[in-house]
Amino acid sequence: MKVQSWFVYMVRCTDGSLYTGITTELTRRVAEHNSDKAARYTRSRQPVTLVYYERAASRSVASQREFIIKKLKKKQKEILIMTQFLKKTEQAFNPNDPCLFCHPRRDEIILETEHALLIKDSFPVSPGHCLVVPRRHIATVFEASEAENQDFYYLIGEAKKHIEKTQSPDGYNLGCNNGEAAGQSIFHLHMHIIPRYKGDVDNPKGGVRWVVPKKASYQLPEVAR
Repeated sequence: MKVQSWFVYMVRCTDGSLYTGITTELTRRVAEHNSDKAARYTRSRQPVTLVYYERAASRSVASQREFIIKKLKKKQKEILIMTQFLKKTEQAFNPNDPCLFCHPRRDEIILETEHALLIKDSFPVSPGHCLVVPRRHIATVFEASEAENQDFYYLIGEAKKHIEKTQSPDGYNLGCNNGEAAGQSIFHLHMHIIPRYKGDVDNPKGGVRWVVPKKASYQLPEVAR
């Protein structure tokens, strides 16, 4: 026996208001809301757009959830809609499948060597921010070969030259995240070359130590005279 699926849904009306209902067929029900079969509320507020839905185990569960959502304030409903949207967006874009750095776009590549590439960072922390990535798919710097390491350091030097053709940084942060606990989210090794500029933060003291904010600040002991 086939178990019927139930959905709790919200549609946004043309006046910006939200209508909540339940159904077993989302596509059909939204089409009805935009026809002469619409509910009394949506009939005068067409067209409507589906902005949220969730699956329920039964009509009873769907009705209970519908009651809860209808009791929410509009701002709370908007948060519910946005949370689902962000979750779906995150699921839709997975930088590890396919790997973002295995096949960078040609317009991202600044320089190439036998074992590595110098590429632009798609979300730069500062003007000139770029990355060194190995051609071989490896996750961490600890897996790199001697030849790869040689290319990494060559490209880091070339990155500085490239950046300083158009920028005038006062310093640099260099580094990479190795493992999820260290903040790595794309599991293809990538080394950051981040130009720094006076005044880009209030107090740069500590530099890369700020990956653990509570330990970033430190005070050197006074030297006994």
